[in-house]
Amino acid sequence: MRKIAVFIVVLTLVFSCAQTVTADTDNHNKLCGITLDVSNRYYSVKQIEKYIDLAAESRNGYVQLHMTGDDNVGVECKYLGQIAKKKYRRGNGAYYNPKTGHAFLSKKQIKKILAYAQKRDVQIVPEIDMPGHVGGFETLYKNKYGKTNSKIFRRDYEGELAIQNRAAITFAKKIYKEYAALFEGCKYFHMGCDEFWSQKASVNASYINTISHYLEKKGFCVWAWNDLFTKSNISKINKKIMVTYWSYDGDASNKAERKKRRKKRASYPNLQKAGFSVLNYNSYYLYLTPSKKNTTKEDTSYAVKDAKKNWNLRMWDSDSGRKSKFKKNIAGACVSVWGEDSKGVKSAKIYAQVSKLYPVVMKKVSPR
Repeated sequence: MRKIAVFIVVLTLVFSCAQTVTADTDNHNKLCGITLDVSNRYYSVKQIEKYIDLAAESRNGYVQLHMTGDDNVGVECKYLGQIAKKKYRRGNGAYYNPKTGHAFLSKKQIKKILAYAQKRDVQIVPEIDMPGHVGGFETLYKNKYGKTNSKIFRRDYEGELAIQNRAAITFAKKIYKEYAALFEGCKYFHMGCDEFWSQKASVNASYINTISHYLEKKGFCVWAWNDLFTKSNISKINKKIMVTYWSYDGDASNKAERKKRRKKRASYPNLQKAGFSVLNYNSYYLYLTPSKKNTTKEDTSYAVKDAKKNWNLRMWDSDSGRKSKFKKNIAGACVSVWGEDSKGVKSAKIYAQVSKLYPVVMKKVSPR
């Protein structure tokens, strides 16, 4: 009976993913989210609840928690020994890893966030970002075992999993297993997949399929960044994955590098045509990277006016003016807040930016 029940749950979630994909023109079904980078910046439970309240203004609001990165794992990790102990809790409610000095959210705090989001009818989308940006995990691994492991973490590409090795896949599954249990009951789970450079498209496709199927069996509809979806491998990748599309060329500063990436990578329209559901994360209009220099009222006002005038769900390629000719398979959009440059910026200033930009996006995506 238990096996039958699990099968029904998984089938229901897969079907619900398919429903999102078919929501071509009906904005009643569009998702509208806010991504918080809780790896590079600590947000208290109360602060995250404010963003949940903001997302609740949308018909289908969500908050994506980007929890891992090159420098820090922003959530408790029992497997690698990052434990929330009372003696490591500071006055702001954050737990600090005594070996790294970085702040993180405890599992108890995550559960409070999940309960509050459920009360406000907002989805929480956990993101564990692999196979790139695993520096935070490698640091925890070295702290626990005294050294790194070259079968898991690449030596020639810093901050990347050696996904050609079985040991790296086993490691990834152990990490996802721990967080799948913590976020049990959430509809979506983001597996990362951005800015990973060391493998061929075919190897990347195999990794994406392995991990996405693993998470699907645990009851999630799986999301991934667009970086590893190329023109040569999209026919081989699990079509149930929803692709969060942020940039065609990874916003490379070098013109030749941008051209090279665009030649290989799948465009937003390529993915739509291939049957993938896409979420618009346009890194020009929908990204906020708070710093002491760009959190002024003038900066916020410009971003809001620009998005209001020039952005819509089919505007996918930065501010180039290029729009997808396809209306189908667009599942929604998201405002993302990245924290790597936010040291010294007050939380109220960051919230002020988001609270002004998000309603503009919401009105074009999923108004109540």
